[in-house]
Amino acid sequence: MVVKWARDNAGQFRLQVTAAAGTSGQVWVPLASASATSTAVTSGATLVRRDGLYDVYAVGAGTSEFTSAP
Repeated sequence: MVVKWARDNAGQFRLQVTAAAGTSGQVWVPLASASATSTAVTSGATLVRRDGLYDVYAVGAGTSEFTSAP
């Protein structure tokens, strides 16, 4: 699994996860606050739940990208 993340000047968090063929799992996207939102930028990721200050997505093999904003 390869993970890349960055935060831009506006405070938006960007996360990219690449998983090997034949795998699946969960991606926990951090949130700045309880009222913050996240978005799955690529198709194929499904929001499963919110757990504290994280949105939890189910993902399969390939590359998935997410953002969260304050």
